[in-house]
Amino acid sequence: MRAVRGPLPTRIQHPLALQFLELRARRPVTQRAGSTALAISSAYTSMFSRSSHAAERAAFDGELWRNELRVRRGLDARTDIEIELAALYGSAGFLDPLVDHFHGFFSLPDHGRSAVERDQYAMHVRSRGTTLYQLTPHQVELQDVPVVVTRRLGESLERDGAWALAWRAGIELPAGSVRDGAGNGELDFGAGILGERSDGRWTRTFALDFVRTGDSALFERASVEAEDLILLQAGLEWRCSEDSSVLVLASALSPLARDLGLEETGEPALDLGLGFARDLSPHARWFVSFHEDLLAEIGTDFTLYAGWSFAP
Repeated sequence: MRAVRGPLPTRIQHPLALQFLELRARRPVTQRAGSTALAISSAYTSMFSRSSHAAERAAFDGELWRNELRVRRGLDARTDIEIELAALYGSAGFLDPLVDHFHGFFSLPDHGRSAVERDQYAMHVRSRGTTLYQLTPHQVELQDVPVVVTRRLGESLERDGAWALAWRAGIELPAGSVRDGAGNGELDFGAGILGERSDGRWTRTFALDFVRTGDSALFERASVEAEDLILLQAGLEWRCSEDSSVLVLASALSPLARDLGLEETGEPALDLGLGFARDLSPHARWFVSFHEDLLAEIGTDFTLYAGWSFAP
């Protein structure tokens, strides 16, 4: 059986985007009926972005640590359900000197980092004096809980050159604190399609999803509307050995909120990840990946992801 290890099971780590449902990248292969798969992953993110427009202000300066547990259960031969629990921690961090030296060594723009004192923390968006988002620092926050059902279309995934497809639908339950920036306090709904095609050692994947977002009480107080979201993912895998793969994933996310006139909320995100996955056994696997957003104002400076999964 072909050992497809991708796509990278990651999501965009911008703190404002983490308030909303995102259907993360996965294969259109469903969990075997009656069996349960487990996955844990951890993402560490550094970012710097500050801007203003008229009476609006945004600051995303700090580091985030997000840990995730996902449980997937096979319902029948072609359908599974997945639930995710995640905890988020924000702080000033310790990576500012390293990022500064990296930008300097490669003569990259620092987008104003050098004008601000190192190791500061600010994660908020304000409109006309009203705070519509802020992430409380030095506090572990349970985030909203997504529940996603995926159903495979067709039977075989083993024929080279043929696309395997699945549809999925999800809801995000409001478990996170709106006041502390861990959730939006509303139900988000999403649905989409995903596919996979293999040719020898290469596999291509894609996903296209739509999310109907809810406005948090803070958004409503500021008369700001969260945009419904479109997410496009495209992945590429090269199986470099019998037990290892090199993985690339590009994720494009539509703007989060156009009402504010800020680049952090009114521009799309484009996350590019490069990773490596290796089998530990026939059922267990680990991966590590590095992510950079190609649109500097909305995106994170970088994210380091690592994870482990077990699927009987």
